[in-house]
Amino acid sequence: MNILSGAVSVLMTNIIQAGFSTEAIFGKGFSPEKELLSMKTREEMRDKVIEFYRKRIDYQKGRTASKSHSIAVAAKEYIEKNYYNNQLSVADISGELLVNQTYLRRMFKEEMNMTLQEYMTQFRMQKAKSLILETDEKLAEIAEEVGYSDVSYFSNCFKKFYGVSPRSINK
Repeated sequence: MNILSGAVSVLMTNIIQAGFSTEAIFGKGFSPEKELLSMKTREEMRDKVIEFYRKRIDYQKGRTASKSHSIAVAAKEYIEKNYYNNQLSVADISGELLVNQTYLRRMFKEEMNMTLQEYMTQFRMQKAKSLILETDEKLAEIAEEVGYSDVSYFSNCFKKFYGVSPRSINK
């Protein structure tokens, strides 16, 4: 069961890092834990995990290599390279990609199933969580490293995103 749980964890991380949503791939209310616990044997669990991976692969295959997809991927990459900048804005991203802000917002939402701001927050929160778990840096330093100039605001965003305060994350 541990190996299967690990495989599902890797898959969920991959989906998030690719900028996709589990809801778009698996449907509303998807819970891999519930799915696996409903299986009676290890073989059924293994087959279910394989099915999860196939759905993920099929979802990506279904995405077209269109101009809008290229723009969305470029925006995602720009965010990932500049997330630490607390002044990072849609205007910065659209200026870098030489596209209209409204067009960029629409294309990103269509391709990634989330807004630019949602992706930026998600990416920053993942980085912050890693830093909290892997370093002994102070919370204020971590907040600044991931693009938040106000540690209180960062803590509120972290709690809203993960459901727990950054100080309560276990190392």
